[in-house]
Amino acid sequence: MQMKRTLLFLILLRAAFTAQAQITYQNVAETLGIEHSYGTGIAGGGVSFCDFNGDGLDDLSLATEEDGPRFFRNTGSGFVELSLLPQGISQPVKQILWADYDNDGDKDLFLAIFEGQNYLFENTGDNTLYMEDVSNQAGMPDDGLNTYGACWGDFNRDGWIDLYFGSRMGNDTTLSRHYLLMNKADGTFEDVALSAGADDPHKLQFCSAFLDFNNDRWPDIYTSHDKTKGNTLLRNNGDGTFSDLSQSSGAGVALNAMCVAVGDYDRDGYQDIYVSNTPAGNALLHNLGDETFEEVAAEAGVALYQTSWGSLFFDADNDGDEDLYVCGMFAGSDPVTSTFFENEGDGTFSQPDAGFEGDTVTSFNNATGDFNNDGYPDMMVVNTAPYNSQLWQNSGGNNHWIKIRLEGVLSNRDGIGSRIELWAGGQYQMKYTHCGIGFLGQNSETLIFGLGANSSADSILITWPTGHQDRLYDQSAGQTLEVLEGSTTNGQIEVDPDVSIITSVQEIPAFAKFQTLHTYPNPASEQVFITVPHLPKGKGNRQILPTARLFDEQGRLSGFRQMQPGGKTGTFYIDISTLPSGKYHLCVYSLSGERFMSTFIKP
Repeated sequence: MQMKRTLLFLILLRAAFTAQAQITYQNVAETLGIEHSYGTGIAGGGVSFCDFNGDGLDDLSLATEEDGPRFFRNTGSGFVELSLLPQGISQPVKQILWADYDNDGDKDLFLAIFEGQNYLFENTGDNTLYMEDVSNQAGMPDDGLNTYGACWGDFNRDGWIDLYFGSRMGNDTTLSRHYLLMNKADGTFEDVALSAGADDPHKLQFCSAFLDFNNDRWPDIYTSHDKTKGNTLLRNNGDGTFSDLSQSSGAGVALNAMCVAVGDYDRDGYQDIYVSNTPAGNALLHNLGDETFEEVAAEAGVALYQTSWGSLFFDADNDGDEDLYVCGMFAGSDPVTSTFFENEGDGTFSQPDAGFEGDTVTSFNNATGDFNNDGYPDMMVVNTAPYNSQLWQNSGGNNHWIKIRLEGVLSNRDGIGSRIELWAGGQYQMKYTHCGIGFLGQNSETLIFGLGANSSADSILITWPTGHQDRLYDQSAGQTLEVLEGSTTNGQIEVDPDVSIITSVQEIPAFAKFQTLHTYPNPASEQVFITVPHLPKGKGNRQILPTARLFDEQGRLSGFRQMQPGGKTGTFYIDISTLPSGKYHLCVYSLSGERFMSTFIKP
């Protein structure tokens, strides 16, 4: 009788949390100006849904076999194709990743190349997107590689993101291995894969992802390998090395594995893994919370038993749990190809009619974002010739949502590797910030949390890579929260004792990208007054963030100050009475990426 009452309670709780919603997706690629196909290359190429120009709108970057990457800027009413790179790229592009590797506030670009050197472009023009090829000077391996997937993550939690990718040398595994490029915080990288125990050699790599499978805050690595070589789970030991737990954890499944999709589908606070496969059946690795996994794809109804590729977890109907979409490579409705699975909230998935009319084509790659900013996740799918790629627009519904975008301060600027937990109406959910996920995908860095029928989130807990935690309470639905690390703790950031942050390489030349900020008096002993710059309307969110940052003469972060009303419209002040004597750079930021700076002396 007690079990029946418990089951009834769970059913009623889910019904109260979820408003009635019909999931419907429609292809709008051609309507919005996107005409694209990867070409005929094996396994297609990647897609990024990242906002690459910082205007608050999710853009699209699509790989091709022979014409390099193609970039589509979101105008708010459609997409316009841009030419961003200083040179043409003729090799097959596999993965496209936008990330701020130098912590200067704009998005840089990494391209994974098959049959050639991988590319790294530094964005030297702020949000004007002037891309400079720094592949050689940054230390990208210059030998011919065959790279499919790549991912960014801060494996040593020093505040600077590192890069992980493999080289798959045909079916000859003797030369195949992974590279772990440690960010040295000076614009260069060092390959530490061998010393870290992360080279994962003699296999046929497809894709990897950083995740924190054991919730110890240290980014681990999971890799899918082809030809039943066995997948690899590397546990981060927190000392610059990794241990291979593939066999002991049960995560080392031997499949023709393609993707690594990570999500907490059962909302227990532990990250689960979905791996696509041939008709032998896909794998759903349920995280048991004790550094072991249980394979439950058949029981959950997501084995599919059809050759599958790119897969991703996302909450399509904003009911608070993560659904699943899987790309298939065979055109036609028989056999089943691409498939949408709706999470039933009880550990199983169903296959509802959710639109997706015309998705029975040759698809390999996907990523999710919200191009029209309606709070419901859309999806871009890259198809191979002769089929055009598809932008699937979510028709929306009655369920509520909150969007969250992070900016690190002592953590890496993009907040990659952060854990966000949310409670609403007695329900819990958790998401982890990735850069490189699924099969050659990059999702939007703005995360969508579905709230169901709840009009607000009771509480939100953000755990940053530093270990610092920011807490927000009673947040209304229908908004995008821009969360700066330390913004809920008056700028004080608590760093875990086993973490060493590199701050001394916050180079002064980076301040050259800042616009002039008017402040007075100078010198100043007690208060510095700030005249907020006029920001024109018409693009993105132009609101000035309420927290000013202070850097010392060497460019090291000295702290934060909350901006208080200064008595006149457009004027604020910060309290510097407790600041030690010295020369300081005072910086303020807008939500859309503008940065302003002035310099003052504290006697």
